[in-house]
Amino acid sequence: MNSDFHKDHIAKIFSAALRAADPHRAVLPHTQSILSLYREGGFERLILVGFGKAASPMARPFIDSLGELVTEGILITKYGHGGETAKEDRVKTWEAGHPLPDENG
Repeated sequence: MNSDFHKDHIAKIFSAALRAADPHRAVLPHTQSILSLYREGGFERLILVGFGKAASPMARPFIDSLGELVTEGILITKYGHGGETAKEDRVKTWEAGHPLPDENG
C-alpha cells in the first residue's frame, strides 16, 4: 500500500474524531428536549450554568436555539476559552485558572 493511501485514511479518521469531540455538535441535539421540558414544566426562567474548558462552546447552541428563554447564566472556563460567549449580556463568562483553580474560579 502506498503512503498516500495511509495519509488519506489517517486524515479521515482524524477529521471524524474532531467532529465527534466538537462541543457544539455534542450539545445541539439536546436543545429541543430542554425546550420541551421547559414548556411542559411551566417554568418561568431558564438559567444556563456551565464550567470547564468547553463551557463556552457548549453554551452557544443553547443560547442560539433557545433564544430569549435563556434569561441569565454564568460560565466559568479556562483563560482564553471564553470567546464563544464573552459578548453575551445575559450570560456572564468568567475565565479562571485550570487545571489549578485560582481566585477567579
